[in-house]
Amino acid sequence: MSDRARPVPVQSLTHVDVSCSGEHIELGFIDQRGQAATLYLPQDCLLELLQLLPAMLQEALERHHGAAIRRALYPLADWQLIEAAPGRPPVLSLTAADGFTVSFAMTPEAAATLGEALRRGAAPRDARGRDKTRPRLNH
Repeated sequence: MSDRARPVPVQSLTHVDVSCSGEHIELGFIDQRGQAATLYLPQDCLLELLQLLPAMLQEALERHHGAAIRRALYPLADWQLIEAAPGRPPVLSLTAADGFTVSFAMTPEAAATLGEALRRGAAPRDARGRDKTRPRLNH
C-alpha cells in the first residue's frame, strides 16, 4: 500500500453515529461518484477535529468571500457559568439557539479578561494589540 494519502471528495453527509462503547464515531457520506462511504474516527481524533473546525471554517469563509470580516455566527441563546470544586477552574458553557453547546474551563485570567471585554464591548488584545480571540492555523 502506498504511503501517499488518497483524497476522497465528499458530496454530502448522510449520517453521524456514536459507537455503543463511545470509543469512536461514524461519519457516513456520499463521495463525488455518488457512492456511500463511512469514516470511523476514534474519540481522540474527534476532539482534535472539533478544536480545529472553527478556525478552518473562518479561513474557508475568508478565502471564499475575500473578506476578513466574515464570520460564522451562531445566535447565543443561553450561557451558564458553573462554579467548580475548590482548586478547579469554573466552566463557562455557551449554547446556540439550535442547542449546540460548547464548554470551556476558565483560568482566572481568562475570566477577568472576558468580564472586562464584555464590559467594554471589545475583544481582548495581546501585547502587540492583535485580537486574541482569532486562532492561527499551522500551514
